[in-house]
Amino acid sequence: MDVHGDDQLPFGLRPGINHNPMQPSFRDGTSSTPRRLRPILMSILVGLVAIVGLVAYGVLA
Repeated sequence: MDVHGDDQLPFGLRPGINHNPMQPSFRDGTSSTPRRLRPILMSILVGLVAIVGLVAYGVLA
């Protein structure tokens, strides 16, 4: 457990977080893109959750 936790997790998760294919493309392109996309993505997620909640409530009710 310790070998896998110390060897695989830091070298597996940190490069994934630091070298995320989404982040460098936005940072290399324009710095204003993530600021414009984050509210849109959050609103889409909130909308999907609301729709799923309403559908589930309609099915259960």
